[in-house]
Amino acid sequence: MGDGAAGLVHGQRALELGVPEDDNVLVTVMASAHLQLNDFVSAEAGYRRAVEIWRQHGNPYNIAVALANLGDSLRGLGRRDEALAALDEALQINEQIGNLKSVTSCLLITGRTHLHFDELDQAATVLQSAVDLAREQRLPAYVQEGTEGLDELRRRRAEPA
Repeated sequence: MGDGAAGLVHGQRALELGVPEDDNVLVTVMASAHLQLNDFVSAEAGYRRAVEIWRQHGNPYNIAVALANLGDSLRGLGRRDEALAALDEALQINEQIGNLKSVTSCLLITGRTHLHFDELDQAATVLQSAVDLAREQRLPAYVQEGTEGLDELRRRRAEPA
């Protein structure tokens, strides 16, 4: 719930209590905790494992969530092409299953990724799409996140070269 350190403590406790190390939910929770702590190496490993597990279970929603977060982890590691490939696959799955909230989330992460790599035109397009979709879906937190990304974009464009 936004506290990566506590997530790791609880995850470790779950392991001690006998939850299998490859439990799909535990793997995902631990990866999320690492991502929240900006431990991108551990997050990447966890999300790669989560994608593998969720593919075995045939759960497209969870595959897409894990792929989007894998993309965010790869962004943090500076691996642009891999990040965008994971995000593109996540976006395709979310569009296929009609999960517009997750489409919006994926667009926000993709916009953040383009912004991270100073691809300002791509970031502007993706972030604006995310904000528009978030407004249509009445997702105020996503509207705010996308708007903040667009504000950051404007600041960067205004900076002297």
